Amino acid sequence: MVVDMSGSMLAEKKINKIRGILERIIKNVNRNRDKLTVIGFKGRDSEVIIPSTKRPSSFLDKLDKITVGGTTPMASGLEKAIEILKNENKKGEFIPMLILLSDGMPNVGLTDSYNKKVRGSPINDVLAMGEELAENKIYTIIIDFEKKHKHGRNINMELAFLSNGRYYDLEEIYNPDIAIDKILTYERNIL
Repeated sequence: MVVDMSGSMLAEKKINKIRGILERIIKNVNRNRDKLTVIGFKGRDSEVIIPSTKRPSSFLDKLDKITVGGTTPMASGLEKAIEILKNENKKGEFIPMLILLSDGMPNVGLTDSYNKKVRGSPINDVLAMGEELAENKIYTIIIDFEKKHKHGRNINMELAFLSNGRYYDLEEIYNPDIAIDKILTYERNIL
């Protein structure tokens, strides 16, 4: 899971949605005996918030400590997730799935990447990561939190298209916690 923790997610309503969704996903992962890694991105880079584990509920207390702010290095979060999922896929234990929670407004590109399509442009780098997700057949779910899109573009929807993934808009959903359970159940049935 890749989580946007940038300044654009600063609104209390968005923070509470993210925490609620993360908590619901952790419980869902426990119930289905999946493995979870949570990566957050903000500032100039991304970091692993919850390392790969089959018991993510032991990390629930970390959700209250999530802070948001700064710029949006979305491509960095996606690149780190792709790296982890490619390694997990080699083990053959689980089907790799990436879930992105973001408002889709990247404003920091990658300065150093193994991906030859990366140019340091925030939007183009995110879209290059989308192509890499498709090339590596990583099942992708994009959960959007924002209807207002930068320069008239919906980067999250473009990312879903390029990655051959699914796109869900939860901005207007009253209780996204319940919606996330339905989304995960639906997606598991497809796999």
